[in-house]
Amino acid sequence: MTVQDAGVAVVAPVTVPDSAGVLRVDELGVSRVRHGVREPIVSGVGFELRPGETIGIVGESGSGKSLTAKSLIGLLPSNLQASGHVSFGGESLLDAGEARMRSIRGSVVSMVLQDPFTMLHPLHRVGQTIAESLPKTVRRDRARLRSEITLRLAEVGLDADVARLRTFELSGGMRQRVGIAAALAKDPAMLIADEPTTALDASVQREVLDLLAELQRARGMSLLLITHDLHVAFGVCDRIMVLYAGTMMELGPAEQLRSDPRHPYTRALIRATPPITHVLERFDSIEGQVPALSDVAEQCAFAARCAFAVEACRTARSPLVSVGDGHSVACIRQELVRSSLDMAPEGSGSFSLTPIETGGQVVARVAGLTKTFRGGSRATSARPALARVDFVIEPGESVGLVGGTGSGKSTIARCMMGLTTPDGGTIEIDGVDVSDFARLTAACRREVYRSVQMVFQDPYASLNPALTIGATLAEALGVRESGDVDVEGLLEQVGLPAAYQNRRPQALSGGERQRVAIARALAVKPRLLICDEPVAALDVSVQAQILELLRERQEALGMSMLFITHDLAVVRQMTSRLLVCHRGSIVESGATGAVLDEPQHPYTRALREAVA
Repeated sequence: MTVQDAGVAVVAPVTVPDSAGVLRVDELGVSRVRHGVREPIVSGVGFELRPGETIGIVGESGSGKSLTAKSLIGLLPSNLQASGHVSFGGESLLDAGEARMRSIRGSVVSMVLQDPFTMLHPLHRVGQTIAESLPKTVRRDRARLRSEITLRLAEVGLDADVARLRTFELSGGMRQRVGIAAALAKDPAMLIADEPTTALDASVQREVLDLLAELQRARGMSLLLITHDLHVAFGVCDRIMVLYAGTMMELGPAEQLRSDPRHPYTRALIRATPPITHVLERFDSIEGQVPALSDVAEQCAFAARCAFAVEACRTARSPLVSVGDGHSVACIRQELVRSSLDMAPEGSGSFSLTPIETGGQVVARVAGLTKTFRGGSRATSARPALARVDFVIEPGESVGLVGGTGSGKSTIARCMMGLTTPDGGTIEIDGVDVSDFARLTAACRREVYRSVQMVFQDPYASLNPALTIGATLAEALGVRESGDVDVEGLLEQVGLPAAYQNRRPQALSGGERQRVAIARALAVKPRLLICDEPVAALDVSVQAQILELLRERQEALGMSMLFITHDLAVVRQMTSRLLVCHRGSIVESGATGAVLDEPQHPYTRALREAVA
C-alpha cells in the first residue's frame, strides 16, 4: 500500500485530434445579482489552452482564480452567472445545458480540488471511489472493473492493495493521488487542478506535481493549474496568467514572467515570496487587500496598492496590451516599472534569533517522548506517532520543526499544550512537568498556560464566531469585561485598528483573523509561543505580513518560539535552529542555515532537493 518507486504505469490515452483539444476563452465574466443590481466579480478574462500545454492562474484570495475555473465547466454557485465565450474543441460550454455539461465533466474536462477529502467519500473504499468514476461499460464487468481499478492506481503510483483502504487511512499525498486517479478515470482531454498541493509538504508536493506532469505528457492532456504558490507555478507551467480583483494583470511565458515581469502586482507577488537560499532582513509584503471588482471597475484594479499609480490609473482601466513574444500586460506605466523595480528583496545572513543567557535554565525540555494512536481493538490498528523525541528550547530562541504529513510535528505540539497525552517521556515547561495535564491542579494549569501559548493554522476555527474580537481578547486574560484590560493595546501590537474590537471573526479577512489569534496568544505574555503552520493557508502577500509580525513581536517580547511548518523557505526566515521530524523521530538538528544548505540525513536531503 505504498507509493511505487519505479515511476508510474500509464493508461493508453484516448486519441483526441489537436483541434478538438483546444480551450478558447474570450471576454469571460462572472457576476452576481444583489438587490436587483448586477455586480461583476470577474471581467474580461481571455486565453487559449492547447493540448499538452499547462497554464497557471495565480493571484491572491479574492482575485477570481477558482471562479474563473469553475465557470468553464458550469460549476458556479446558483447565484452567480458566467458570460462571454468559452469553447472546447469548437463546442460552446457556456451555452450547453446542464445535461450536456454532466456528460462533459469527467470525460472531456475534469477537476482536482485542493482538499481531496471534498472529492473522496470518507466511508467509501478507494476502489469504490475510482469505480464510480469509470464508464458504465467498465463497471458492468466485475473482472474488468478490478483490472481497471488496479491499472488506474498504478498510473498514479499506488499499489493495488490501496483499493481496500478508506480515505482516512491514507496520507495526504496518497489521498491526492487517489483524487487524481478518480479525476482521470474517464480519460479527459483537459484537467483543472485547483491548488492541488497547498496542504502538502515539499517532498510530497514535488511527487504530486511530477506525477501530474508525467500523466500530462503521456496523455497529451492540457492542464489548467490554479495556485497562489509562485514557486509551483514557475516550476510546472508553460504560461502564467496573473489575476487581480477578477481582471487580468499579466499573461506570458512562465520563464519570462519570472525574469522580467512587467506589472507591478506580479513583481510584488514575487518579492513577497520568501527565498530558501538566504534570510531576508525584512519581508516585502503588499499592504492592503484585494478590492471587489465592482469598486474598481472604472480604474486599474491595483491602483490603490501601487506605488507607481498616477491619476490616469485611477480614472480608466488599463487595457491588456502585447509587449511581445506572447507576453501581455495591463499597465500604462509598465516601462517605468520595469526599469525602476529591483526584483530581489534585500537579504542578510546575519539575521538570527539567538538564545538569551540565563545560566542554564531552558523554557522547554522534551525527553524520550513517545505516542501511539490506537484506532480500534485490533493490534494492527495501532499507529506509532512519536518515538523517543528529545529537544530543548532556550529563552529567546526560535526553533523550527519541519517534516512531512504524518511525521509527528503537530503531535509534539499538542503534547506540549496538553491537548494530547503522551505514552511515555517527559515534557517540562518553565521547569514544570506537564507530561500529563490531567494530573496538574487548576492553578498549575493556569500558570503553565501563561508560559506557553499556541497559534493554529486555521484562525477561523480557533476563534469563537459568536464573540467579538474585544471579548475574545478579554477572555484570554480571564476577564469578561473588555474595559478592564488593554484590548486596544493588544490590537495595536498586531497592527489592527482599535475599532476591530467590535467586529466578529467572520467580518475579517484570513490575515486579520490570524493577527487576532496572535494577539490572543500574546495577551498573557507567554515565554514560549508554539506556531503550528500559522501561514500555510494564507496568500504570499499576507504570509509576509504575518511572518514580519511574528518576528517583530518575538524580538520585542524576548519570547521563545517553536515554529512548525512544511515550508522550508519560511522556516529559513523564522528560525535559528532546526529540527527535522520523520516517522515520529528527530532525524537531524542544527543551525537552520547549516541544515538547509548541507543536509546530512537522506530525508532532509530529499526535502531540500524537492524545492531546489
